[in-house]
Amino acid sequence: AHVEKYGSERLLKNGKPTPAVGWLAAQITDEAIEFLGMAEAQKKPFFLYVAYNEPHGPMPDPPQQYMDAINSGSKNVDGYFGMIYGMDAGIGRILEKLDAMGELDNTTILYGSDNGQARGPYVNTFGMKPGRLFGVPVPGNGPLQGCKWTPWEGGVRVPFIVRMPGATKGSTDVLVSMLDVMPTLLDFANIEAPESMKLDGRSFLPVLKGDDLAERTMFWASDSQIPFIDKFGKRSRALVAKYAKRPKHEIRSGNFPPAWYVRTEKWKLVGWDDEEPVLFDMQKDIGETSDLSSQYPETVRSLKKQFAAWMAQQQQPVVFPIEQYEKLEAVE
Repeated sequence: AHVEKYGSERLLKNGKPTPAVGWLAAQITDEAIEFLGMAEAQKKPFFLYVAYNEPHGPMPDPPQQYMDAINSGSKNVDGYFGMIYGMDAGIGRILEKLDAMGELDNTTILYGSDNGQARGPYVNTFGMKPGRLFGVPVPGNGPLQGCKWTPWEGGVRVPFIVRMPGATKGSTDVLVSMLDVMPTLLDFANIEAPESMKLDGRSFLPVLKGDDLAERTMFWASDSQIPFIDKFGKRSRALVAKYAKRPKHEIRSGNFPPAWYVRTEKWKLVGWDDEEPVLFDMQKDIGETSDLSSQYPETVRSLKKQFAAWMAQQQQPVVFPIEQYEKLEAVE
């Protein structure tokens, strides 16, 4: 992220500086196709990881052809979705290369994203309105609340598409985490991971083949993001100070204090350091609009105990502010 889209002097190839050529996403695609050509010439299996920087900032316009394809009448919209369209075109070129190699139907392809919408002028049902403190050109989470660095679905729920030989077609609502990718690929390759790896995820290969998986409980915890906001200078610090004068339930969206959640197929319990958590029925309320904690106190207690048990198994992270981590450890 944050690498210049044109003319970057920070690109490396095989550990050595390499010049930027045109639009970064197109250059990344070219390199990926070159790598596939090497694998084809050597007749070797390959693993290819392609990390585009779209639509992450910085946000100069993509090549005009991709903006023209959107043609919304808004330059901001054309630029934002043009970046995504251009990335999609690059992925298409990679798939065409795999097809030309005769390997398209012999290759597992996974596509995902790192997090939800960037911080922007979204509105939360519970009154948390950070205004335009962290504006983005085209915010759009559909029905989902929140943004990156928050526990809301708008921050943690991302697109995930898999194309795998022998897989069934369709979509699923089964809970899947990016932590599941490695176990799934090992399972597909019929490779047993050594116990020393202690993988946190689980294989979702049965889902890809049309079967069900046992229900699971997933956990998430985050420290405050205030230090990250603070580093951007006096203006940001002044804005944070301004927001700090607001009621606490508003501050937590603007400044992102420590947060946590527990997620099952049906329930999601979301909490903040010293506030009572809120409970949502995710099968009926994907937008997290109706707090059901008062109606299901036993569910709240059960999920809190599960979170406390999970926290007790964790080692203290290296960069997590200790005073904030201790607040999460205190959840019971």
